[in-house]
Amino acid sequence: MTRNGPDVVEALPQVEVDTPGAPPGCRRRLVETARLHWSATDGGDPADLAQRFLAAHGVTRDDLTRPGRHDPDDAVCGAALYLSAAAGAYTLGVSPGAPSPAPTLPDLVVVVYH
Repeated sequence: MTRNGPDVVEALPQVEVDTPGAPPGCRRRLVETARLHWSATDGGDPADLAQRFLAAHGVTRDDLTRPGRHDPDDAVCGAALYLSAAAGAYTLGVSPGAPSPAPTLPDLVVVVYH
């Protein structure tokens, strides 16, 4: 599979999910809106990419409250982020170590819910 940068998936199937820390008004009613996948071979800064992706979907860096807040007039109800050790090392500018034993697993996944 050839990759040309991060994969952004929009308009995903409507599947209800529940995530830890979701605001009470969103619990058991979350629907995935957008998803970003990034691998170290894609290049770029994963932290910057995640921040720009979240901001583009209405979640700004200064709004990472825990538990999450929910505005019924706003479509976004939360987000989830997975960051591998390799991606964390990459953001710090240190060696990511040995190659991943699961190369098809992205090093960064960001999911936005409404």
